Amino acid sequence: MLVQSLHREDIKAAIRKRHGSVRKFAAKKGIKYQALVDWLRDRPNAPVGKLVEAEMKRARRDGQLAGESIMLDHNSETSETHRQNAEAR
Repeated sequence: MLVQSLHREDIKAAIRKRHGSVRKFAAKKGIKYQALVDWLRDRPNAPVGKLVEAEMKRARRDGQLAGESIMLDHNSETSETHRQNAEAR
């Protein structure tokens, strides 16, 4: 399944890009918002999972889904110290 290979934040971002918000997506698809939120929190719900899977396939087909999360590099050697952090030391 496509959704199993994606991070939940990538799924939410793709839904927001296409529908404006997760709540609007739920309303357009005729599902309860809380059921969608629960599914995003790894609480199984087959009908919601099928809708999200179909949505992610559409997003990937339309080129709106990168399929991977951006990993931030927090290496202290290469990044600047934030002003507030520097003052705290």
